[in-house]
Amino acid sequence: MTGILTPALALRYLGQLSTDLRAAVVLDPVGALLAGEEALTPPAARFQELLRPGARELVVPLGEPAARSATVLAARAADDAPTLVLLVGPLALLPLLRHDLATAAHRLVSDAPTPPEARASRSVQPLEGEEIAAQAAISAGMALLRAADELTPAIKH
Repeated sequence: MTGILTPALALRYLGQLSTDLRAAVVLDPVGALLAGEEALTPPAARFQELLRPGARELVVPLGEPAARSATVLAARAADDAPTLVLLVGPLALLPLLRHDLATAAHRLVSDAPTPPEARASRSVQPLEGEEIAAQAAISAGMALLRAADELTPAIKH
């Protein structure tokens, strides 16, 4: 089946649903940009690399829990499917956004209704205990935040 959403339309869909979306890209399975800002591709591709085979989503909070500045979310419907990478601010409603992101990821590759197992689960790919992966994710997240800031210098976070 072919997807009901194009990559650009998926970004518009998510942009209309999120309360604090700062940046978003869609990458093909090898990390090439399908939609979004070119400047965001390198740090977004790092998140795609951090998604383990079989993993469907990755959520990385940036900053201390009491003063969370941003969160990066990455999702895909399958290992060989496009990956959506979002940078959201502290006002984003993460449980709702995770559901919308999982739906958009599924709709990039299928026009069938999103099956329950493809929706955002209560569990997220863990990074705890894997210091190198966690450090790489935080580093990529900060690079994504800097790239987004450079694209929108008039917006103060």
